[in-house]
Amino acid sequence: MTTRRDLFAWSALPFLAADCALARSFAGDGYTPPPRSRELLARVHFDRAIRKGKKYADRFAKWDRHVGDRHDPSNCKGIYQIPTVSGKAAVFWESKMAVDTDGAKSIPGDTGGTHQSNTSLMFKDGKPIDALIVPYFVIPAIDLISKDPSHRKMFPAGPWEDSGDDFGQDFDLKLGTLGVVIFEDRITGAILADTGPAMKIGEASIRVHELIRGSRHPWKGPIPRQQLDPDDGQADKVLYFLFPNVVFDVEKFGSGDQGAMAEEIRSQGVASFQAFLARQG
Repeated sequence: MTTRRDLFAWSALPFLAADCALARSFAGDGYTPPPRSRELLARVHFDRAIRKGKKYADRFAKWDRHVGDRHDPSNCKGIYQIPTVSGKAAVFWESKMAVDTDGAKSIPGDTGGTHQSNTSLMFKDGKPIDALIVPYFVIPAIDLISKDPSHRKMFPAGPWEDSGDDFGQDFDLKLGTLGVVIFEDRITGAILADTGPAMKIGEASIRVHELIRGSRHPWKGPIPRQQLDPDDGQADKVLYFLFPNVVFDVEKFGSGDQGAMAEEIRSQGVASFQAFLARQG
């Protein structure tokens, strides 16, 4: 049984003591973090956050209006960078969190057509990052219709731009970039291991959902991991913090030891969040 301690509850982490005024949690453009996450984020200088990537936020909002609530809207509250006194600025956004099953060998109950055997980040031996084991998050792929044929078929009349915009390049995010994902009062370290549709943002592996959503994880049935509902994501209020200056080397563990690698990712991600809190400019 997974315990609250296993989920890196904020109260178990000494660096998360709420010793700063919550007023610090208000960005200049009016952004405020979700109320149930504010104590966890009390030391984040949202007041120094710089709104970036307007073209991406506008694209996600445009697609949200087009697809409506039935097709997994991003619900993105903006994309920001927070300067640090050394190294690169941290990148963060608030959005939904869809379920990514990619890289897992088999998913009980997943009869949908979104599962892929590979992930964007692969081991040198050709094996993928397993969504059942490893906490990872996803960023939008390059905005090219040729890169998104399945979604073009699904939404032929959608507001496609074919702009060539590259989210990863614009924010200096490489595969393996370390970060944390936060929902309410829970946090886990995670790595960038996959890319998704260019018109959406907010997606993470099954393991992330298990770690930070508690009893609201996407598994159904009385037996743990009996049947997955891949459409049962978290609709909003999930925060993603990415640290471009920290890239996790998956080859230190290899594809045969993804369990140990996952634990190291969780630990290093939270440690990187600690370091970020101390280095904010």
